[in-house]
Amino acid sequence: MKTLPRLLAFAVALPLACGGSGSEGTSPGDAAAGQTGASGGGGKAAAGAGGAGAKAGASGVGGAKAGASGAAAQAGSAGKAQAGQAGTAGAGGGAGGGAGVSGGAGASGGAGASGGKAGQAGASGGGQAGAAASAGASGAAGTAGAAQPTPLSLVITPGSATITVVDGKAATQSYTARVVYSDGSIGQPLGDATWKISPGSFATIGAGGLVTASGKSGGEETVVATWKGLTADTKLTVKIQTTLGAGDVPPGSQTKLDTPTGSGGGPLLYPYDESIFPRGLSSPRVMWTHTPGEELAFTFTSAFTSIKAYSKPSQGAFTLPEDVWTGLLESGKGGPIQFRVTSLAPGAPGATEIAKQTWHAASGALRGTVYYWAINTGRVMRIKPGQQAEDFLQPQGMACPSCHTVSANGKSLIMNVGNWPQESSYNFDLLGQSTTYSGYPSGGSGASRWAQAAISADGAVLVQNFSPIRGPVGVDTGAFDAVTAQPIPSSGLEGKQLHNPAFSPDNKLLAYTQGSPGALAVMDWDPVARKATNERVLVQPGADPKLSWILFASVTPDHKWVVYQRGSALGSVGSVGNLYMASVENPGVEIALDSLNGASYPFAAGARDRDLNFEPTIAPQAAGGYYWIVFHSRRTYGNALTGQASCGEGCGTKQLWLAPIDQSPAAGKDPSHPAVWVPGQELTTLNMRGYWALDACKDEGAGCGAASECCTGLTCLPSTNKCGTPPDQTCKPTGAKCGSANECCGFADGYQCVNGFCTEPKP
Repeated sequence: MKTLPRLLAFAVALPLACGGSGSEGTSPGDAAAGQTGASGGGGKAAAGAGGAGAKAGASGVGGAKAGASGAAAQAGSAGKAQAGQAGTAGAGGGAGGGAGVSGGAGASGGAGASGGKAGQAGASGGGQAGAAASAGASGAAGTAGAAQPTPLSLVITPGSATITVVDGKAATQSYTARVVYSDGSIGQPLGDATWKISPGSFATIGAGGLVTASGKSGGEETVVATWKGLTADTKLTVKIQTTLGAGDVPPGSQTKLDTPTGSGGGPLLYPYDESIFPRGLSSPRVMWTHTPGEELAFTFTSAFTSIKAYSKPSQGAFTLPEDVWTGLLESGKGGPIQFRVTSLAPGAPGATEIAKQTWHAASGALRGTVYYWAINTGRVMRIKPGQQAEDFLQPQGMACPSCHTVSANGKSLIMNVGNWPQESSYNFDLLGQSTTYSGYPSGGSGASRWAQAAISADGAVLVQNFSPIRGPVGVDTGAFDAVTAQPIPSSGLEGKQLHNPAFSPDNKLLAYTQGSPGALAVMDWDPVARKATNERVLVQPGADPKLSWILFASVTPDHKWVVYQRGSALGSVGSVGNLYMASVENPGVEIALDSLNGASYPFAAGARDRDLNFEPTIAPQAAGGYYWIVFHSRRTYGNALTGQASCGEGCGTKQLWLAPIDQSPAAGKDPSHPAVWVPGQELTTLNMRGYWALDACKDEGAGCGAASECCTGLTCLPSTNKCGTPPDQTCKPTGAKCGSANECCGFADGYQCVNGFCTEPKP
């Protein structure tokens, strides 16, 4: 007879079983069923799957009991038990009364101790049924096969965390993942979990769950662990704390600047309170009225960033380093920035808070290029957000390019070329860097037919402008092929003299003025049939002579609104000008863009800076929940550009400014916001007529910063910052081309498809 292995905590009685030999249970965790079989007397007991144990009588009683968690147990022909009940051996098997013990008579074999296979028990004797069960882990006799807890989920520790990058020094956070079992227990840290971090904009994570943040921007990340099909995640907050210029100001002065005892000094000269800065725009030049010898502290505080800069400047101007400014704008998803300036004058006992403002970081980036005219140098220039102005036509040898327009897709630049009054009409292909049309010489009259003409969004169709900007300009009514200059038959525009016409960026609307002065009107445009229909008036000139001239219409990317200038005359020399917005869907609805115009803003220059806003154009893409307008103004630019507003066409102040308008205007509320100066311009030039256009799309493998820069079917891959095919992407990222809003990632959170591009909502 075999002896029971030494796995039992206590001795167990073993009734004898007639039939075969016994076998031990297998390893824990195996869920097979065990059974007792007999070949002599016919008695058998079946145990259920899932690690059910069998109990055997231990007090000398001849019967055998078998338990199951999902099957019936039988013994002989007289006893039967259903699942989960005890079965008692019947008389037909001839149960014996001997107690089976280790080394005793009867079957050897036991059930698994902790949820493994139920052991088989048998005997070579006759007519007696019995089973031996090894004791469980607790040492209790007679219990076999206790169920092992199963993995239910993962848990990550810590549950949430915040790390702070101080002055660029990398900060880390270690994470562990553990298994939560069905009995509520939690296992040891897993060494083979897979880790990732999303969106990965502010930190990285290693294979062992170690997060490292070392960048300039902060925000929220989601840390994700995966193990054998189980997944868990937790939130990580990354904050940035930066101190600049500490060596420029003594520690004692720093303490006073950090805890000012007074306030005053009037408004900042620039920027304006409540300004909104889009991503990609260069750091603003902060300007104030300077006191010689003063020491200052500038603080910029947002939800994830705290920046303090000490300075002892020689003039009233300060600019935050570009990398630090970029990190501030790109932290989180945008939002408020609290800005403060404190000053410590020489010999003063305490510091004074001289300015306190709220700025806003937009959640989106400006994309594309602004083409403008530097009128006093006679050049068409261009400027990209974050870059310096470029005289890009200079290599072409073009003399005095002027009076330009640009197609929204960035393909066609329509302009005059030549020294006035000897001018000709040009179509310059911005993508191919070549002239595709030149003609209509003025013959000394200055009447170049394509001066400030409308060009369709795809660069294919041109409509002449009849507004007398410098004497007669437009000559031919109708629509024309922009490359061949041939008339397009039955365009619906024959006989109509349109003043300052403009196509919408989505190529579905044509806006213009019906004379000078005249009413603002629109027509629907079919880019396939190349035909205009359904003319209707949006707003009338009005009786106020200071506002009766409606000029320079520009249409929002979704063609729902038209932005335009109201003024006292054509042009901006000595005239009044302010910007307005009219509804295309509800004719007669007109909104004064007072915040953009600065109608009630406490300008440091006072009334001198009011009513000096002209020639708006709108960016083809919405960004951050806003439409973006570039216009020129004769207002002052802090202490960097002052003097007369105008003293003739070639002197005074004249610069490009940028302002956002709410993408979804609320009824009865001004949707505009204060303007910011467009960085990169030359302060020595008088800049006007800014036209915003998209850049040429980039092919696969080209470097990129946003999905909108890539050609159709491609996106900007975050892993390489290059255009490529989306890897199993189920939604389209911000800036990617789209057909409807539900294609865009974040659609449920307010992301929209505007003019064929996914765009983010306000912060």
